[in-house]
Amino acid sequence: HPLYSVGVVKSDAERPEYRRHGIGPKLTLEAMEKLRGMSCNLFIAPSWDSGLPDSSSKMFEKLGFQNVLRIENYWYEDSLDKGYSCPKCGNPCFCSVIFYIRQAD
Repeated sequence: HPLYSVGVVKSDAERPEYRRHGIGPKLTLEAMEKLRGMSCNLFIAPSWDSGLPDSSSKMFEKLGFQNVLRIENYWYEDSLDKGYSCPKCGNPCFCSVIFYIRQAD
C-alpha cells in the first residue's frame, strides 16, 4: 500500500460578477502546487453542495477529482455556532458537503 501525505484544498468563493472567469480553477491549481511543494501527494477537497448552479463540484470533477463521500446537513452546526446565513437555506444551513480526492500527478 502506498503512503500518502494528504493536503486539504479548502473552499473559496467568488462574488457573482467574478464567477465563470476561471478564478476558482486557477486558485485550486495554485493551492495544489503549494501542497505538492510540501510533499503532499493526495488532495482532499470539501465542496459545499447547495444544488445551486455555481457549485464547485463541476470544477473539481473537471480538474480530475473523484467524488468519494457525501455528508448531509454538514454545515448545520457551524451555521448555528458561527451565525452565517446560507444563500440557499438561510440559517440554519441544511446543505451537504461532498468530499473529493485526487492523487498528485
